[in-house]
Amino acid sequence: MSAKIKHHSIIISDVHFGSPMCQSKELLKFLENIEVKFLILNGDIFDDLRFNRLKHFDWEAFSQIRKISDHCSVIWNRGNHDIIHEGFMSCLLGVRVVNGFSWNVGEKKMFALHGDKWDVYIYKYRLLNGLATWLYNKVQEIHLGLAKRVTKWFKKKSKILTRNSAEVKKGALKMAKEKEFDAIFCGHTHVAELERINEVVYGNSGTFESDVPTFITVDPSVIGLYRWQGGKSTLLSEQKL
Repeated sequence: MSAKIKHHSIIISDVHFGSPMCQSKELLKFLENIEVKFLILNGDIFDDLRFNRLKHFDWEAFSQIRKISDHCSVIWNRGNHDIIHEGFMSCLLGVRVVNGFSWNVGEKKMFALHGDKWDVYIYKYRLLNGLATWLYNKVQEIHLGLAKRVTKWFKKKSKILTRNSAEVKKGALKMAKEKEFDAIFCGHTHVAELERINEVVYGNSGTFESDVPTFITVDPSVIGLYRWQGGKSTLLSEQKL
């Protein structure tokens, strides 16, 4: 058993329970190994409403989240895929569901939200986005390995995804400046990021729908971006507070 991962707050997002690419087995290992005051599920915890797609480790991870909520604050920020009724979601995982969450770490003011509100592409091109999502889900059902290769290629080559990430970051930073947050955190884009821009720390927790999941930690003096692989966490970057 490796040493516990102890932080004031941990942020994960875009788990996409029900997706064939969801890393729920790795997520379960991760959840069993953390000690925090705040665990923030920053949107898109579910992939869709088809609960028949949920697998054994999805349910095991649900159970672990409920256990964690007995001794720390677990916050679920609603994502664009989390379209289930709020009361049902709260009962399912035993946590409260919100659209955004503000909390203090030491003297610093933090804010987390999914970030889809700034994605001009999914709302401007609803039909095209719906078709792309349908095709992608079909590819996953037919050949999971191909779906993974398509995802990696898309993340590397897509100008839309690059613009999408930039728009989400831009919107988040504008909100942080207006509300005087010291740091703001999003998900949605599946692109893990951590940087300081004009005295505000912007972080994106990436996704657990990936071969190499990522997460963000927040402590009174530092924010870290980590990857989780093979039961171990590895620091990718950090920003001082």
